[in-house]
Amino acid sequence: MPAGWGAVFAAGAGLLGALAACSAKLALGADYLRGACAAVVGGEEAASGVCSWLPVMLRIGCGGLVLACNAIMWTFFAKALRYSSSSATATLTSTASNFISSELQVLTSQRSRKDFFLRMEQQPPGCY
Repeated sequence: MPAGWGAVFAAGAGLLGALAACSAKLALGADYLRGACAAVVGGEEAASGVCSWLPVMLRIGCGGLVLACNAIMWTFFAKALRYSSSSATATLTSTASNFISSELQVLTSQRSRKDFFLRMEQQPPGCY
């Protein structure tokens, strides 16, 4: 294989790690769907049976996505270690790709940059 494949696999591993973290966040924060489903169906009483399974299915689906992304991520990282000239190169490339992918997900999920920075100021250090 050409020399650049180690960096490609490391960048893919970082991207998959960020996707797994995003899926885990969705899996643990699925309670808001019950209220949204009740609003669509037409009230809490009518939606009690229909909307009770929606957060459970989202948690199961996102949990499976976390496991799949992590398994593929470790495969990509092992290949990056194999094809890179040093383990430090693969590790730094994977970490940088994970950081950039995570930041892009955060910035695109916020309504505006002002909202993003206001939320950062309100949270205690280390709680993102």
